Amino acid sequence: MTYEAYSLVYTPNRLAGALKARSSNFVAVVVPSMSNAVFPEVVDGIDSVLVENGCQAALGISHYD
Repeated sequence: MTYEAYSLVYTPNRLAGALKARSSNFVAVVVPSMSNAVFPEVVDGIDSVLVENGCQAALGISHYD
């Protein structure tokens, strides 16, 4: 086999790169639950504003804890 048969496709991990650079465009969003109809709508609104400003949401669910 030739070398080309073993070529790998590299996909950089953006979160790891942000940690190394000590800056990121991620914003943590923590909601108590996704089963209440209000919270998915809130997260959608937050995400819309973040995307407009070149940021991304990192979602966490606290389960009311």
